[in-house]
Amino acid sequence: MFPRALFAGVFSLSLLAQSPDAMLTPAKNEHRLTCTVTPVKPVMSFSFSFQSGFVLAVPARQFAGAPGQVRIIVRVAGRNAEPVYYSRTMAYHGVPANTRYTARTSGGWLLGEGDYDVAFAFIDSQNRACRKRWTVHARRNRSERGIPMEIPPNTVVSFQSLSIPQPAHTAGPPRRLTVLMHVTPMSVWRLGLRPGDTMRLLGTLRSVMRHGSFTEVRVVAFNLDQQAVFFRTDHLDTASWHQLERAMSGLQLYTVPISVLQRPRGEVDVLTRLAAEEASATPRSDAVLFLGAPDRSDTKLNEPERESLAPALGLPVYYFELRPYWGRGADFPDLVEHVVKNLGGRTLRIHSSADLAAAIKALDETNPGA
Repeated sequence: MFPRALFAGVFSLSLLAQSPDAMLTPAKNEHRLTCTVTPVKPVMSFSFSFQSGFVLAVPARQFAGAPGQVRIIVRVAGRNAEPVYYSRTMAYHGVPANTRYTARTSGGWLLGEGDYDVAFAFIDSQNRACRKRWTVHARRNRSERGIPMEIPPNTVVSFQSLSIPQPAHTAGPPRRLTVLMHVTPMSVWRLGLRPGDTMRLLGTLRSVMRHGSFTEVRVVAFNLDQQAVFFRTDHLDTASWHQLERAMSGLQLYTVPISVLQRPRGEVDVLTRLAAEEASATPRSDAVLFLGAPDRSDTKLNEPERESLAPALGLPVYYFELRPYWGRGADFPDLVEHVVKNLGGRTLRIHSSADLAAAIKALDETNPGA
């Protein structure tokens, strides 16, 4: 069959160590391969760098007949900078000649501020190719000018190449932060976690660690649909960061255990338990940050549940509620916001990277020693 699963991927291009410029130049007797390449305009991401890339659509009937391979090659070059090359190879077989299926995939990279030239080639094993060139202009708008950029100007990096953030180092006493991360799709209409969802969550966590002033970070990752905690570490470092990435990639959200259906208010129990654990945690954190997209349920706290949460944690509690611009709508409070409010905390809705930068500043300023 045609590899739908492969073509459904995103942001999975591999960095090339050697230049494939010859493949980016049309070959002699090359035939045209029908495809549509749509450049993705650069957008400031929650990791405080520009995210750009492409979307590729290819009519699958072109690959009917003998098995073969297709390859994507991309060259991205900042002005007066060395180019960076990415590639991806996919195999296909058994494609019906009368299929109307259009295969789609996408790829991307992170940029510093600047201008970039992109050369794209989609080549198959029958000497056919689809090519495109375009220019990318990555510029901060007025609201983003105060954001500390993660990547230098005219620099291209892959999503996997960003260094693992390390907590701040200060001469004073340690400042501890607990991050309670709700890992769920950014859109309430999707069940599964997409790569873009993971990137936003980890990008936000990366920025909190990079640009906050906390020296130790404890992370607990949970999902309310599953009513489960699936990752925790008392000290987030390089090793545990990779463990968190693997735990998120292995999260199965399309089904739920029967036991979850038997607990109609189990999501409240999860949040209540997390708050109780934090109240008795040793060493005690200087702040607690709930982080994630809105909960998809319409559950609200009843009176007994509010009373069980009534004893405040005695420290600042924040909720960074991620609502990207494309998901912007009526901002109704979700269950996490109800819990945070009951704990005497504050919800900050994050629609853009500028919102995130302001939220990180507010989180720091409400803590002693910030």
